[in-house]
Amino acid sequence: MGKLRDAQLVGTPALDRFLKDEQRQQLIQRLSDPEGYLEWGAMGRALQHQERRPILLIDEIDKADIDFPNDLLSVLEESYFTVDETQKRVPAEEDGAKKPIVIITSNQEQDLPEAFLRRCLFFYLPFPDDNHLKEIIKCHFPASEQEEIIDKAIDKFLDIRNQVPPYGKKPSTSELLDWLTVLIGQTDALEKIDTIAQNPAYAGILLKSKGERDRLS
Repeated sequence: MGKLRDAQLVGTPALDRFLKDEQRQQLIQRLSDPEGYLEWGAMGRALQHQERRPILLIDEIDKADIDFPNDLLSVLEESYFTVDETQKRVPAEEDGAKKPIVIITSNQEQDLPEAFLRRCLFFYLPFPDDNHLKEIIKCHFPASEQEEIIDKAIDKFLDIRNQVPPYGKKPSTSELLDWLTVLIGQTDALEKIDTIAQNPAYAGILLKSKGERDRLS
């Protein structure tokens, strides 16, 4: 994008009116050096890290383009890639970069290639139970003294979640945290938890379809 902008600027008929001689030379020099336009993403930064082994998170890979896991496979296996525009290897062989630890998450919304899965260590994370949910909430609301609200909200949340059939969209931990963000600090929070089925705005924080909300009791 930056190179396109500079190229369009060079082609502007009135360029002399906008830039001084030194600025025009800098612009032309930038256009002749494609490496000046490179911006490293998380993968590029991780592969070039030298101080210690970096940790690279690839979140929800099942939501990516169907070819992405296969494209990623060779990069992770070889620990380098080549920049098409410059034909530069990243990292360079002499860089001494540390091989990253790669953590990949998936919600299993689509199947991943077998060749990709063969190279992964698989861990299944079950949905947190009551105690685990409380620990998660403490991390987000460490100073909260409203334990009664939190305990009652967790119980109601799990009850609502259990009402959603397997094929439905069950509310997640993030939606529970959103709900608590709204509830905590309100004087009638306990009442709003009890009457969530009659409150479309609050129910809409947890449930994302009309069918699930109609099933709420």
